[in-house]
Amino acid sequence: MTHNPIHRAVHCSVLSPVLTAALALGLAGLAPGAMASDDPAARDLTVEQTAVFSVQAPTPTSTTADRLHVVAWVDRADNTYAVGERVRLFVQVNRDAYLTVLNVGPSGNTTVLFPNAGQRDARIRSGKALEIPAPGSGVSIEVRGPSLGRELIKVVASSEPAPVFAPAALSAAGPFSVVSAGAQSAARDLKVTMAGPAAQEWDDYNKVITTVAARPTAASAPVSWPEPMWGLQLATDRSGYRFGEAVTLHVRAASPCWLTLVNTGPSGNMRVLLPNVRQPHYLLVPGQTLSFPGTGLRLAPMGPAGIETVTAICSADDRPIAPASLGFDRDGFGTLEAAGGARDLALTAATPGRRTAQATVGFLVTP
Repeated sequence: MTHNPIHRAVHCSVLSPVLTAALALGLAGLAPGAMASDDPAARDLTVEQTAVFSVQAPTPTSTTADRLHVVAWVDRADNTYAVGERVRLFVQVNRDAYLTVLNVGPSGNTTVLFPNAGQRDARIRSGKALEIPAPGSGVSIEVRGPSLGRELIKVVASSEPAPVFAPAALSAAGPFSVVSAGAQSAARDLKVTMAGPAAQEWDDYNKVITTVAARPTAASAPVSWPEPMWGLQLATDRSGYRFGEAVTLHVRAASPCWLTLVNTGPSGNMRVLLPNVRQPHYLLVPGQTLSFPGTGLRLAPMGPAGIETVTAICSADDRPIAPASLGFDRDGFGTLEAAGGARDLALTAATPGRRTAQATVGFLVTP
């Protein structure tokens, strides 16, 4: 490619004015049979975006574990991108399939991100993450203003070739294509195509992302974490898990400290893993590795699919990081409000004169 990647991203993209060339997946996928209104991310979408968001793959006739599943994620766990930042989108399936990926902006502008000029073959191989656009293709996706907010990425997979849009319904825009009639038309085409031969198998995945003008700098941020101390380390036993599979965390530190563990799911929901109903407080002893959870507790993701993160916060004193009034659910863990939970934890950990450290690990969850 002879074009400058940024130039192409800005001038050849057909994404909405919110993103002149941006895609960022918020891992807000729906389980089969779920309605769009069940997903918190759907409440912030426009009417045009909701039309596409609400289109669901037909209920599969197969109930076997190997039925078709598709999942998508991006390179930022918080699903948020600032103006000027480039976005990397990844899609993966559990069986060989054929893929269509759409971006729907607030105005209803609908772009076909895949297939594209650099990735004409719609087929995606089982178990291999596909990056869109392809690395080295000369095309990048970059967030641009002036309008910022929510963007929807709709990923559709089929077991057999089944083009969603007729060529006449698309117009070229650089390396991508635009659905000329907009989101409502795209939603109708998706429904008609998915209602095809009964032998065809489908799955879909909704990804909602947020774009912002700029990330807060260290000087302007209301809270910033202290520098890591005590050699605090956090890891998982694997890099990815399927729904229901047990997750084991490993934590260690070079100096004694009181440990808090917080899990943030793809939907933004926050769980306090430690302290919990069986471990009201925990002192991390230097030279020893904590394998969490212990006897009587089980940590297993149940969906939605996407990137989960766990943050370890260690304090030199035994004052709680998590709210003292935290109640425990039936699984023994506590729940925090997604909106202010992270900020409240950060404020508590960053109390003047308090010595704390932080470590974070992420892992991918798939159906």
